Amino acid sequence: MKQLATHLAFRVALGLFAAGLCGPANAQPAHQKDPDWPCVQVFVPELSAASVWAGPPLDGLKADWRSDPKIQGLVSRAAASSSPDALEPEIQSLAEGAGANRDETLALLFKGVYETLNEERSEAIGAIRRYAQQQRAVRERIAANLRQLDALPPEDPKAKGLSDAIAFDRRVLNTRQRALPAVCEQPVLMEQRLGTLARLISYQLQ
Repeated sequence: MKQLATHLAFRVALGLFAAGLCGPANAQPAHQKDPDWPCVQVFVPELSAASVWAGPPLDGLKADWRSDPKIQGLVSRAAASSSPDALEPEIQSLAEGAGANRDETLALLFKGVYETLNEERSEAIGAIRRYAQQQRAVRERIAANLRQLDALPPEDPKAKGLSDAIAFDRRVLNTRQRALPAVCEQPVLMEQRLGTLARLISYQLQ
């Protein structure tokens, strides 16, 4: 009797899963059109330097920010910092020590920060897309196992194995889904960091 009840429960679950009503693990924003972008945040593939930077044109810079150890070191700290405002004294010191090359040095600093954060953000977006693909693969495996289970008589010895596999995949799916908001927030945090650093660097321009 218990096995029959379990089998009937999974028949109901199959109908719900096919209808897309199996709970948060299968939920996506109503406006979502890209199956590889599971976040509620609007997908922005690349950071825009022009939207936050009003200093010297970055394309016109002849020097490479990586060739200056001071700039390269500050770029690394700025890109990794969760509190970019704390770097204001370092940015001011770099600007004051640049002399006549103050604006160019600051532009190189911003270019380094922009390129570094944009690259890291692209990597984060790639990880989110792989995350979504893995989630979809698990959902598809659950649906396939539910269909197999639905086709079996309740007393079939294969039914328990399928039921256990489905339950395990559902736990994995739900655990990963609970982590999704934090994962999706990473590109947004990088964008905010770029904006803060652009403000701090621009303040030192002559």
